[in-house]
Amino acid sequence: MSVLLETTIGDLVVDLDYKTCSAESYNFLKLCKTRFYDCQCIYDLHPEGSARLGDPQVGFAFRTDLPVHNTSIEGLRDTRAVTPKLIEASVAAQPAERFGQVAFVLKPGTRLLGSNILLALNPEPRPHINTVRFAQVIDESLAVLQQLSDVPRDLHHLPRTDIRIRRAHILYDPFPDNRPLPVFLPPVTAARVRLPSADKGSPETLTGAKELTLEILGDIRRAGIAPAENVLFVCKLNPLTRAADLATVFAQFGHVNSVEIIRDRDSGRSLGYGFVEFATKAACELAYTKMDGALIDDRRVHVDFSQSLK
Repeated sequence: MSVLLETTIGDLVVDLDYKTCSAESYNFLKLCKTRFYDCQCIYDLHPEGSARLGDPQVGFAFRTDLPVHNTSIEGLRDTRAVTPKLIEASVAAQPAERFGQVAFVLKPGTRLLGSNILLALNPEPRPHINTVRFAQVIDESLAVLQQLSDVPRDLHHLPRTDIRIRRAHILYDPFPDNRPLPVFLPPVTAARVRLPSADKGSPETLTGAKELTLEILGDIRRAGIAPAENVLFVCKLNPLTRAADLATVFAQFGHVNSVEIIRDRDSGRSLGYGFVEFATKAACELAYTKMDGALIDDRRVHVDFSQSLK
C-alpha cells in the first residue's frame, strides 16, 4: 500500500504493484510528490465502466503552470518548460479489467503513458483497452469507488458536482529522489468549482462554491462542516507502532483524548497512518511544530492539520 488519494467524497487508498510495474509506480509516486494531482477533477465518468483523472486542464480555465493535458514526471523536471513528455510502459504491465483496478491510459497505438489514469468501475471483468494497470484500490476504499460510480453526471460525462482529489498522500515510496522535484500549487477558486444548481448567481450557490473550494483545499473535511482544530494527522508510521505508543509520545504536548491508527479491516495490519485528538487546539499546534520529521519506532513520521503530504 503506497498512496492515499483524499477526495471530496472520501479516501481512496491504492496498493501499488511497484515490483512488477516499476515504471508506472515510479511515475505515479513522483507525480504525487510534486502535488500534480492535488485539486484535479475526476472526469470521463461512465457508471459501471470507468472514470479518469490526471488531466490538469479539466476543472480549470487554463493552468499556465501545467499547460498540458497529459505528461509524465519527466515532462515536469524543468518548470520553465513543462512538456507533454511520455514514458514507456513496463513490459509485464497488463490492462485494467476489474472493479477497483488503477491503470495508466496509453497513447493509442503505443506503449507510452503520462499522467492520465483510469479507475475501473465495471462490476464484471472486461479489459479496458489502451491501459496498463499498476495498482488496486484496497477493499476498505471500494465503497468510495462505488459512490463515485453512482454520482449524477452530465452529457459530457462530468460529475454534476465537482469530485476532486484534495491531496495525494504518499504512504510508502520505495524509489529514491535522485533529483529535486518541483512542486505545483493548484489554483482553485470558487469561480472554478462546479455545482449542480442552475442558478449560479444565487447566494446559496456562491456559499456552496466557497465551501466546496475550502473542502477541496483541505480547510474543511466536508462542505458545511467546520474543521477539527484539535486533530493531528500522522503518517509514515512503523507498522508495529500501537495507538498506546502514539498516545505516550504525543501526551508531552497536552492531554490526548484519543488515538486512532487506521488498519486493514481483514488482516488488522496497520496502514501506516492515523489521527491524534488533543483536548485543546494549542496542544495540537504545539505537537505540529515539534513532531514533523520526528523518529517514532525508527520511522520519521509526517504530521499535518489537513491530512496532506509534502
